[in-house]
Amino acid sequence: MATKVVTKTGQQKVLYTPNEKAAVFAFELKNKSHMDGKPLTDFQAGQRSGYLNARKDEAKLFKWKKKKGL
Repeated sequence: MATKVVTKTGQQKVLYTPNEKAAVFAFELKNKSHMDGKPLTDFQAGQRSGYLNARKDEAKLFKWKKKKGL
């Protein structure tokens, strides 16, 4: 579940669990915009895509290790 925190400077931030973060990133990539409606830059889209690919790779490795009994 997402947690809202306030930093020392007074900014409000939302901290997501890894599953929620992946869902938010996938939603943003699909719509090509942030959750607040601002468009994603190519750099930001690349970061989100890389994060999702890394999660996918880790899941494949986990399944492979589980299958091999390692």
